[in-house]
Formats: sequence, structure tokens, C-alpha cells
Amino acid sequence: PSAALFLSALLSGVEALLSGCTVVQDHIFVRHADDCAAVAAAYRALGVRAFIAPMLTDDAVRYANYIPLCEEAAERNARGCCDTGMGAGGVLREELGGSD
Repeated sequence: PSAALFLSALLSGVEALLSGCTVVQDHIFVRHADDCAAVAAAYRALGVRAFIAPMLTDDAVRYANYIPLCEEAAERNARGCCDTGMGAGGVLREELGGSD
């Protein structure tokens, strides 16, 4: 929700200011225009200059097509060596998605 993004941006902005930074870049997942407005309001309240880079997608499953494909994905998944993969269950993607 937008309120959670506001709080997240507010905390990030405070951390930036405490470390001496006055400019931030925030790459957020946007579901609605209110999300961008909430993030901008948080940085504006702190007086932090911000470059807000909304991540837009038309995928039904969030981040599904941002997971890289690799040639040996099936082999690596079978060995169980990919517990840090970003796919469902922490595995590498083996097939193209609908938006690829």
C-alpha cells in the first residue's frame, strides 16, 4: 500500500541524511499513481532531493520476468544449488514467460 511506501521512503531518507547524503534514487514497484505520490511526499517532507524510478510491469506475477534465464537452469535446479534464485521456490527460471 501507499502508506507502507511512504514509511519506507521516509526511513530511507532519514538514513541518507544521517550518513550525509542529500540525494537519493528510489526504484519502486508502482501499482498505482498514489504509490509514486506517497514516496515523493516522504522525501519532500524531509527536504531530500530524490530521483524516483518507478518499475512498471504488465505481468500478472510480480517480478516473474525479471528473473534471468540461464542455459543450465534445469541442471542447477536438479542439483539444488540455486537456493538463492528468485523464481518460485528459490529456483532459476527454465522457460520463457509470457512477456519475454
